[in-house]
Amino acid sequence: MQIATILSYLESIAPLAYQENYDNAGLLTGSGDWECSGVLTTLDATEAVVQEAISRGANLIVAHHPIIFSGLKKINGRNYIEKTVIAAIKHDIAIYAIHTNLDNVMAEGVNGRMAAQLGLVNSRPLLPKESTLQKLFCFVPTTHLEPVRNAIFAAGAGHIGGYTECSFSSEGMGTFKGGPDSQPFVGQPGIRHEEAETRVEAILPAHLSRRVVTAMIAAHPYEEVAYDLVNLANNHALDYGTAGHAQTEATLTSAGVRFTGPPGAPTASGGARRARSNRRPARRWPWRPGRCPRCGRSPGSAGRCCGGVLRARCRPRWKRSAMPDSSTALAAPARSRR
Repeated sequence: MQIATILSYLESIAPLAYQENYDNAGLLTGSGDWECSGVLTTLDATEAVVQEAISRGANLIVAHHPIIFSGLKKINGRNYIEKTVIAAIKHDIAIYAIHTNLDNVMAEGVNGRMAAQLGLVNSRPLLPKESTLQKLFCFVPTTHLEPVRNAIFAAGAGHIGGYTECSFSSEGMGTFKGGPDSQPFVGQPGIRHEEAETRVEAILPAHLSRRVVTAMIAAHPYEEVAYDLVNLANNHALDYGTAGHAQTEATLTSAGVRFTGPPGAPTASGGARRARSNRRPARRWPWRPGRCPRCGRSPGSAGRCCGGVLRARCRPRWKRSAMPDSSTALAAPARSRR
């Protein structure tokens, strides 16, 4: 089996078009034309993971986080990212990242799986993604309606929630006059022709528009096909998170969630009491004097920290924090990548 076959299946669940604009999901190293000798799945593709893949005889690593987020101008092994890329290329290891495109899938994605594990009911998108749907309108001779409609369905159009092959048709009369060099399917060049036609409309994911239009034109009998492709503001089954209701407190407890008080009990700050996981205790990041307590970086003369302009939630803490003695200061942690 080729690596491309495996990647095609993954992208049928989480298309690359669903990733955020800052992300870098997809095939990062290697080729889809390689024969797959084994697959290793991981949260992060590090040099140690590449070495494990080599020892296990696997030449495909499927990671959640991309090892490469931004462009690499030099690859000389000066950091763990470049060392990982060098090791993967040297040993013909393909690294594939399936990140925010998997996060944004409602049912089969990360958020949907977590909601199912917690036993949430009435799940809904927390922040639905917009501008991911289009509608196709095409005009077909009534005698050729079914072949064209079947073609656009097979290409991925007509999906609404749990329903497939959804479309609407209305009949009318179309007119056209072919030019001197035209070869019309019906009628004669230079003479206006009237033909009974059916307007077909169907919804489709925006990233499939080229494939659907190509299939529609291939099945259409006309030499020149009239169609409209319109962007929709409808919300798709994509989300930045999932919200839902727990059936009972015991359901969440069995999933590893510990309550610090009765559900919905008010806290000292007036907000609702939150549930915390009992699998990972909360802790504070150590920080160095003269640096932002959130990210451990020095704002400097430009007032920058956290990888960008000094944030409002960092500035008050950094200015008002009591600076500990430098001899007892802890080193700032490495920033995690998402």
